[in-house]
Amino acid sequence: MTTTGTYGTPTIEQINRHASVRNYKPDPVPRAMVEAVVAAGQRASTSSNLQMTSVVAVTDPDTRKTLAHLCGNQAHIAQAPIFLAWCADLARLDRICEARNYTHVAEYVENFLLSAVDTAIMMQNAALAAESLGLGMCY
Repeated sequence: MTTTGTYGTPTIEQINRHASVRNYKPDPVPRAMVEAVVAAGQRASTSSNLQMTSVVAVTDPDTRKTLAHLCGNQAHIAQAPIFLAWCADLARLDRICEARNYTHVAEYVENFLLSAVDTAIMMQNAALAAESLGLGMCY
């Protein structure tokens, strides 16, 4: 592990302690805690401030089992008490523009790339927030 020396702030120390967790307690995660984690993700820097990400919280065991299968038989998805599906969501921006009577042209590859990168950055913010609350996670 890299040492942080003089600059060992709590944030840097937390980042340096990061480890992916794939075994979880069955205890439900309080809704307020989930909302805090998602909100931290949404505060991430984004490209063009377009916010082209949606998050779906999945707590139903049967749905998590199906998602685990669809995601390459990743058993930890089914085992976790909650699964947050972070989605690069170009349709979200279309719906927002339509509701405000704006025309949105999204046929550019750049929009897909921006939404994918922004979603990954949001997920990392959420991961740091989750770990700061004592939650294990993996993405």
